[in-house]
Amino acid sequence: MFAVSRSTRPDWLRDSALSPIADAYTGYLRERGYSDNTIPGYRNSVGHFAHWLTREDIELGDIDDSLGS
Repeated sequence: MFAVSRSTRPDWLRDSALSPIADAYTGYLRERGYSDNTIPGYRNSVGHFAHWLTREDIELGDIDDSLGS
């Protein structure tokens, strides 16, 4: 499996429709005691989801239970 290094990985969260909540999401994780080593993994997961939304041209308002069907 090809792994992209942190230095070359795009910040999919910042480059997506979810970018307005990127800093708030990081703050949310910090307030709950997540370590600085753990937070990037969570951000990357949300970023990957945001990238998929962008790639598939899915609007935030279209996300509901039927999307996975």
